Amino acid sequence: GNAVKFTERGEIVISVSLTERGEGEVILRFSVRDSGIGLRPEQIKLLFSAFNQADDSITRKYGGTGLGLAICKQLTELMGGRIWIESVPGRGSEFIFTTKMRLSAGVRQRRELSPEYLQGLRALVVDDNETAREVLSSMLSSLKIKVDTANDGLSALDSLEAATQQGDPYDVVLLDWIMPGIDGIETARRIKANESYAKLPAMLMVTANGREEAIVEAGRVGLDGFLLKPVYASVMYNTLLDILGIESVAGPATTKEHITTVDLTALAGARILLVDDNTINQEVAMEFLRDAGMVVDIATNGRECLNALHCSQFDLVLMDIQMPVMDGLEATRRIRQSDRFKDLPVIAMTAHAMTGDREKSLAAGMNDHITKPIDPDVLYRALKQWIVGQPSAGIGREPSREPGGGRTDEMLLPHLPPLPGIDQAEAMKILNNKAGLFVKMLYDFRKNYSMMPTVLRELSAAGDWDEIRKKAHTVKGVAGYIGSVPLQQAAAILEEAVHSDLREEAVNHLAAFIDTLDEILSSLAALPETEADAPRQTPDAAGDLVGVPEAEEPLQLLLGQLSRGEVAAEEQAGIVGKILAGSKLAGPMHEIVSLIEDIEYDSAAEKAQGLLTLLRERRGN
Repeated sequence: GNAVKFTERGEIVISVSLTERGEGEVILRFSVRDSGIGLRPEQIKLLFSAFNQADDSITRKYGGTGLGLAICKQLTELMGGRIWIESVPGRGSEFIFTTKMRLSAGVRQRRELSPEYLQGLRALVVDDNETAREVLSSMLSSLKIKVDTANDGLSALDSLEAATQQGDPYDVVLLDWIMPGIDGIETARRIKANESYAKLPAMLMVTANGREEAIVEAGRVGLDGFLLKPVYASVMYNTLLDILGIESVAGPATTKEHITTVDLTALAGARILLVDDNTINQEVAMEFLRDAGMVVDIATNGRECLNALHCSQFDLVLMDIQMPVMDGLEATRRIRQSDRFKDLPVIAMTAHAMTGDREKSLAAGMNDHITKPIDPDVLYRALKQWIVGQPSAGIGREPSREPGGGRTDEMLLPHLPPLPGIDQAEAMKILNNKAGLFVKMLYDFRKNYSMMPTVLRELSAAGDWDEIRKKAHTVKGVAGYIGSVPLQQAAAILEEAVHSDLREEAVNHLAAFIDTLDEILSSLAALPETEADAPRQTPDAAGDLVGVPEAEEPLQLLLGQLSRGEVAAEEQAGIVGKILAGSKLAGPMHEIVSLIEDIEYDSAAEKAQGLLTLLRERRGN
C-alpha cells in the first residue's frame, strides 16, 4: 500500500526468495521495491517508531500516521525475522523483511523443469524495463540457457550482428513489444530482412499490452510465438521446446490434445475466469483449459464473477447461465454496464439448448454460446476466435485427436464393472480419452446426485416445478460426462415440458426421469467404494508385453521417488515411458507422466503401483 501511495511513476516489484533451509523450517526473504520518492537516512531512523511519520510533510501530502510499519516490525520479530529498508532519495525504496516458517509435514518439493533439453542454447532478451530483463534472464538461466540482454531494438540488432560475426549466433530472441526507438515488431522485421545471418533465430514476442493488436502484428511479421506478461516459467519452457522443435524424453502425448505452436501463441498463458456452480462442470472445463496452457480462476456465481473481475484482469469469461445468487445473464448485463469491460469476451457455457436460449445470451451482452457437455474442439474454436480476435480457421489447425478420428481405443478404457445405461467409450470421447477424469466423473456423480431422486419426489409433492426444471437442467449438463445418453435425454425432455408449462406431460416425464436416474445410480453402486480402489485400465492392457519386462525395475525406482516426493521422478518417468513406448502400456504411462508434471505425486504413485502390479502379474503367468 505504501509503495503504491508513494510511487507516481515507474514500477513496484514484489519478490520472495529462500535464504536458508533447515531441518523442518525455512527462512524466507520478502521484498517490496518501488521507484517512488525515496527516503533520507535521518527519515529512515524514525520510520519504524510508532505514530511517527518520517516527515510531517509526507503526512500532509499522503496521509497516515506511521503506525503500520511499527506493527510490521513487531510482527516480523515475533515470527523470528527482521525488517529493514534500503532507500535512495528521489530514486525509490526497498522494504525487506525475513520470517522463519515451519515446513508442512506433507510438503512436496516443487517440480523442476528439465534443463537438459535447452542446455547450451543462446538467447537474447530485449526489453527496456530492467526488472523485466532480470526476470526473463533468470528464468532462461535456470534452464541452462546462455543469456544476453539489450535495452532497446537498436542495441539488440548490434548484439545479433556481433554474435553472427563471432560465429556464435543466438538461437532465440525474446522481444518486448512496446519500447522506445524501434519497437519489438520493427526489430523483428529488421532481423528477418537481414540476409547476412547464417540462420535466423526463433523469435518470441513478450508483452503485457494490447494482446489482440500485438498478435495480429506478430503474425504479419512471422514471429514464432507469443508470451504474455507476467511470464510463467512453465509456459516459457513449453513454448521454447515447441518453437525449437525439441521433444521431451517423455515423448509425444498419446491421449492428450496437441496444440500447435500457433495455437499456443494464441491461447497459452491466457487467463480465463470460469463461472459455474457445478463442481463436475468446473473440473471438466478446467482440464480442457489447462491442456491448452491457460490459467484458470473459478467463481461459483455471478456475484463472485463481478468481484473477481474488479480484483484481477482476465482475457475471457466462460459463464454458466443458471446459478444461485446471481445468474449468468444478469452478471453479463452488469459487466457490460462498465466501460472497463465493454470489450471483455464473455461466452455462455450452458446446458441450455432450447429455442431462444442463444438469443437471450447474446441479448444480455455475451459474445458466443456453447452447450454442455463441452466439446473441446468447439471450446477451443470459440476461445481462439474471441481471445485472438479472428476466426479460428486463420489461426492454425485444430487440436488433433488421436489417429482414428476421435476413436477411443479399447485399451484406454478403465477396467470397470458393467455399468448399464453408461456408454464408457462415448464418455471417453467427450472427455478427450482421459480415463482418470472419466473415473472421477463417475464417483463425483454418484456422490453429488445420490439423493436427487428423493429431492425430486419432495419437490413434486410441494409443486415446485421451477426447481424441478433447474435440477433437470443441471443433470442434463453433466450426464454426458459419464456417458449416459438415456439420462441426458430424459432430463432434456422433462426440462422442455416444464419450460412449456405442459404439466400433465411433465408429471409423466418426471417419473421417467427419476426411473432413469435410479437406474444410473444403481449402476454406479457397483463401483468400488472409493475412487482410489477403481482400476484404471483393462485386464489385457498389458496384452503385448514384448520388451516390457525390463520396465519393472525402473518403475519400482520411480515408485520410490514418488513416495519420497523427489523431483527426479519426472526424469525417471521419462525413462520408463521410453521403455514402454509402442506397447499397450504407453497410454497409462503417459497418464502417470502427466500427473507428475502437475505435481500430483500421490495420484501418480497410486497409478504407478497399479502398473507395477500388472507387470508382475503378467510376468508370473
